Amino acid sequence: MEFTKRFLPVLKFKRPKLNISFERENFSTFFETYWIQMIIVSCLSSVALGLPALVIKFAYTEGIFTFYLLALLLSTPWFLVPVLFVLYYVKDTALAKKAAMITGGVLLLTFVIWIIALFQL
Repeated sequence: MEFTKRFLPVLKFKRPKLNISFERENFSTFFETYWIQMIIVSCLSSVALGLPALVIKFAYTEGIFTFYLLALLLSTPWFLVPVLFVLYYVKDTALAKKAAMITGGVLLLTFVIWIIALFQL
């Protein structure tokens, strides 16, 4: 009981709402500083998701369930690294969560497009 009493003031603490405004200088500074990381994260992640999609196609044609698990294992880092990159570099928590959700959604859409494109071949 005493252990939980130590954390009650922290749990009740509410942060004030921030007034978020778009500042073009900060935006350009971010991309000037992290341009190579943004290229790696945005381009390499979406291209590298083609390999797990190819494994899914192979698993479907050969009927091997284990390859579906392999595709899931192979795609995990390519989803996780860009989302963590966005969460790390965006300073505002609410904006970071929104940006990470959008990044994850775009990568999921890219993965689905890879699967559809490979099944068309």
